[in-house]
Amino acid sequence: MKNILYNAAAIIFFSSPVFAENLTNQINVIGLIPGISTPAQVNAAADNGITNSGLGSLDKSLDTLNSGMFTIGGIKMNCAVSFDKNKMELFSCVTGMFASNVETHNILKRGFQEKFGTPYIDKDSVIRNKLGVEYNTNSVSWKDKSGNALILRMMVDKLDQGDLTIESNEFLQKQEQQENARRF
Repeated sequence: MKNILYNAAAIIFFSSPVFAENLTNQINVIGLIPGISTPAQVNAAADNGITNSGLGSLDKSLDTLNSGMFTIGGIKMNCAVSFDKNKMELFSCVTGMFASNVETHNILKRGFQEKFGTPYIDKDSVIRNKLGVEYNTNSVSWKDKSGNALILRMMVDKLDQGDLTIESNEFLQKQEQQENARRF
């Protein structure tokens, strides 16, 4: 449910008009470019290749979902990737699996700031667990001139896990269309 709400908020936010000075030229993480990279390029970027989840063929052009281990900024993470028309549309990684998610988030945030400049969004917030204990968290996002998005969140469904997501403009547009179709 949290991811659905987050995705809906991201769709609305990322579909809004933005100022050109807040956009990076092109999102490119470990050589992977949303809306451009092919299954072969993603496979080559993975530590040991990617495997098919059984939800679609790596060679088919629609609804393929594959996963693998990737090293980004010196940090290993498990990532899922989907393709549309043999182009990477969604690349989603769980952070905090092999190192502290807070440390991982801070390393990746610094690295992406050096590479892409000032983020489009940099939001600090407080979340609370079931016992009422509060934790500081951060979400940061970049958007490129093609409308692709890079989203890094310190904490998601669990306090010890965050995520890194790269979404193509085409994927964001499809998500927005689906969201618009659900409105009452």
